[in-house]
This record gives sequence, structure tokens and C-alpha cells, in this order.
Amino acid sequence: MTNTAESSKQDTLYQEATHDYGSALDRLTRAYEANPEKRHDLLQEIQLALWSSLASFNGRCSMRTWVYRVAHNVATSHAHSSSCVRIFISGSAQVNALPVLCT
Repeated sequence: MTNTAESSKQDTLYQEATHDYGSALDRLTRAYEANPEKRHDLLQEIQLALWSSLASFNGRCSMRTWVYRVAHNVATSHAHSSSCVRIFISGSAQVNALPVLCT
């Protein structure tokens, strides 16, 4: 297949996936992110990852499984990167200057 044909197939698969599972992706992002702006960003990250991944979709699993796995992987990475906490050292006057560490 040529690059144009592969890209066209990828675009078609993406359109089908977002049409069939768009509302489910919205629900998934609400489960992972409460902040509306961050939730919108998460949905965009999922959509980009989904589109990129569809270049290698070979039909060995259902489209539904593929979409949910991609979305879950992106969302869990997002949740992990958002779980940063500031470490407080008792007696420190420079608490605000401490770095933020991620778990």
C-alpha cells in the first residue's frame, strides 16, 4: 500500500472510531480528570494517540478494544503525571521553594 492509501485508511479508521466511541471517550476523560480545561487537553491527547496508533491497527482485536486500550493508556499516564505533590519538611521556612516531586 502507498503512503497516501495508508494515510487514507488511517483517517477513515479514525473517523469511524471517533464516531462510534466519541461519547465513551468523553465519559472516560470525565472519570480521569475533574478539571474541564485539563479534561479537554486529555481528550485531545487521546485523540492524537488514537489517530497515530491506527497506522498499526491490523484488526487482531476489535476496534472497540483498540480504542479503549489507547484511551486507557493515555489517561493513566495523564493521571500519573498529575499526581505530583509538594514535599514539606517540618521547620523549613522555604517550603514554597521546594521542588515538586512526582510519584
